[in-house]
Amino acid sequence: MQNETISLYFRENGSDKEYHADLVEAEGGYVVNTRYGRRGSALTSGTKTKDPVPYEKAKKAFDKIVAEKMGKGYTTGKSGTAYQGTPNEASYTGVLPQLLNPVDEPDLERLLKDPAWLLQEKKDGERRMVSNVGGAWFGINRKGMRVALPLPLAEALSTLPESTILDGEIIGDAYHVFDLLQLAGDDLRQATCENRVEMLGDVMRAVASSNVEVVATQRTEAEKRSTFAIVKGRNGEGVVFKRASAPYAVGRPNSGGDQLKFKFVERATLFVESQNDSKRSVQVAAYDEQGNTIRLGNVTIPPNHDIPQAGDVVEVQYLYAFDRGCIFQPVWLGKRTDQDLSDCKLSQLKYKPMAEAA
Repeated sequence: MQNETISLYFRENGSDKEYHADLVEAEGGYVVNTRYGRRGSALTSGTKTKDPVPYEKAKKAFDKIVAEKMGKGYTTGKSGTAYQGTPNEASYTGVLPQLLNPVDEPDLERLLKDPAWLLQEKKDGERRMVSNVGGAWFGINRKGMRVALPLPLAEALSTLPESTILDGEIIGDAYHVFDLLQLAGDDLRQATCENRVEMLGDVMRAVASSNVEVVATQRTEAEKRSTFAIVKGRNGEGVVFKRASAPYAVGRPNSGGDQLKFKFVERATLFVESQNDSKRSVQVAAYDEQGNTIRLGNVTIPPNHDIPQAGDVVEVQYLYAFDRGCIFQPVWLGKRTDQDLSDCKLSQLKYKPMAEAA
């Protein structure tokens, strides 16, 4: 048993961060302490163990935080180049999506009325950018990793110009495209959202396939209200509001932003903590801020789905969660191939006030 220290760095799209973790012996056991922040600035100190714990538990916490950070692109190289020197280096494309913050119900009226905001339906799939930069079409998941595309989809996109990048959601062999990031080598990320969706509509007319759908963009208050009501009426996932004048900004802002999502049902990325014996159900869980596993209840697996293994990352729909307790009325959606254990955070859950839940 020995002390361990690691320093990790991350530099990408204006971010330049460092993260240090130390597993050290303390009175009565071991602790895992961290220091992190923007490189060159005063670092924030933290701990993954409030009190000294046995070595095995501290080692597990240390290895977990290192795996999470390296899974997000941190590297031991001081250059901070994402994924450099890790097993994911060859698959990393450097192409990352714009991520959305949720909008609260009191803000809906303002967004529906304001002509400065566009509306699109939020589809019930996995986020997927697609690209043919350098040759054949391939997919890019939300982590920026290159992934395969279904053959029917790759064939459907074959009529588009080379060096094009689209953004959308994939459901089976179908692709729902909602943004255009690059066209024939021209980077369009700094163009306004309104201009990008107009160009997208023009470009996608060359694709005649049921495997590809352009997500409709609504501009007027009447159009937005109509689509909002239709999606809600058929229990769709939700809608996305996009500021018409905004460029495409990679990553997720700390709050607000130029793209906002409103969901009619809640979804969470969790992991399978264990399988239930003699039942088609699994126990799902998430990690709290200290890295502790918090069990969130059982989810039944439909007959047409394989029962996942412990440790698999999965997507679950639910109505609400009780504070540090179970999720209410969970519905199994499937395994996630574009997210990892570091995304399974307790903080993503939407809680019902205790007065209502009583």
